Amino acid sequence: MLGSSTFKILTPDPPVALTPARCLRFRLNTCDCRRCIDSCPHQAWSLTATGLELNQAKCRGCLLCPGACPTGACEGPPLDVEKKLTGLSRHPQPVFGCDSNPAPAHERLPCLGLLAHSEVLLAVAAALPEGVQLNLSRCRQCHNYAVLPALEQALSRVSALIPCPGLLAIRPVKEAEDLRYQAPRISRRDFFSLVRSGSSSSAARALDRLTPAPAAPPYRNKKVPRFRALLIRFLPQIPEAMRPRIATTFFPRIETAPSCTGCTGCVGICPTGALAPSTLSGEPPEVHPGDCTACGLCVAFCRQRAMTVTPGDASFAAG
Repeated sequence: MLGSSTFKILTPDPPVALTPARCLRFRLNTCDCRRCIDSCPHQAWSLTATGLELNQAKCRGCLLCPGACPTGACEGPPLDVEKKLTGLSRHPQPVFGCDSNPAPAHERLPCLGLLAHSEVLLAVAAALPEGVQLNLSRCRQCHNYAVLPALEQALSRVSALIPCPGLLAIRPVKEAEDLRYQAPRISRRDFFSLVRSGSSSSAARALDRLTPAPAAPPYRNKKVPRFRALLIRFLPQIPEAMRPRIATTFFPRIETAPSCTGCTGCVGICPTGALAPSTLSGEPPEVHPGDCTACGLCVAFCRQRAMTVTPGDASFAAG
């Protein structure tokens, strides 16, 4: 019989996990957010008597819900997407594929549904200005075929946002014969370095699964969702003349009315850290628009009705 530790290592990670402390419904019980539910093509998310729940048996790992969630409460497996983009930049005709497609790819994601978000695609365009191919040749036969229209819609939004045709060189490839793939040349030394690196990564992941998470106060664990973190990371690589348009599109405007008493209740309820206490007692909070995803929790929580959050360009709503 397998021991509990061995079983924990061998059991595959669920495609998506929920962090209740970051969920809008759990942070404020009057919130009616249902973005994860509406985005899921497999009806894996549902509302029960105890709150929001994910049916792991129905989840197919399309990774559309992490992009729909404004707080990062639902996330896919831990991935270093930034590292993958860096790896793709080393190839003259990089190919982004998925784990379900055996066709050649320089980097892979569990599902390309993770890219079906305007901010993620903008980060990809900034990181790979010479272009990248998205291998969609098996998507129509996959149980996650619903990612195709979502990805196409996100591509259309970002294409409309970027006025320079040469910058957005993300090419969806739907037919295998249209894929232009160049196998990387690798030396014997590089091969063994990759093997060692892969073994170390596997060991680190196994250790993480056995190590209990630190007992930090869950509601104080503030961070921006993965899609916003990627955009902020690659924003400096976008031409400077375009950055104001990017900012007004994706970064909301947060305003406080004179009725604000500086109680800092909005600071505590904010899941991303976009609001911080003022250095002066009784003054409105300090605002960091880049960290705000317009979840609206501060507006709903404020008893003085002093908070206003205006999302960016409505035509570029998250999705």
